Amino acid sequence: ELAAELAKCAAKTAHACHIEVKPVVYLFEAQSRILPSVSDSERDIICRRLHKLGVGIVENARISSVHADKITLASGRTVTLDMMVWTAGIQANKLLRGVDDILLTDKGKIIVDEYLRAPNFSNVFAVGDNIELIDHKTQKPIPSLAYLAIDHGVIAAKNISNTINGRPLVRH
Repeated sequence: ELAAELAKCAAKTAHACHIEVKPVVYLFEAQSRILPSVSDSERDIICRRLHKLGVGIVENARISSVHADKITLASGRTVTLDMMVWTAGIQANKLLRGVDDILLTDKGKIIVDEYLRAPNFSNVFAVGDNIELIDHKTQKPIPSLAYLAIDHGVIAAKNISNTINGRPLVRH
């Protein structure tokens, strides 16, 4: 998501400033593929979109060192750069470990049901990077992506309202 936004912003700025050189944005992924938790068809769509925006995807590219003007990959390859943004994953907020009776994964994320509700609670809903929601079709965790968090926020808000008003809950 960030790589796409950076590429769009850089291209728009270059155009507005009459800069002839097309900005280059690379997405380095240490694993063998980006977004391993999404389906292959979804990943293909995302990769095509990123390529269309001018984002180069480099997989199997673990970064071993970072310098002011370059990065070095574990393979020994060096890539010079003007700017680097490191987004090496997310971590659940450690404050969650202090909440009594809340069920957490081993990574400290709140386990939620299909209504985005925390088990053991009838009135606690959670969304965003701090949750683990299992996709009922794949039985894998749904990835922490901004657009999904926004959708989940809408569902959680409806479910809070429905809880208050005694109406049935909405599934994700």
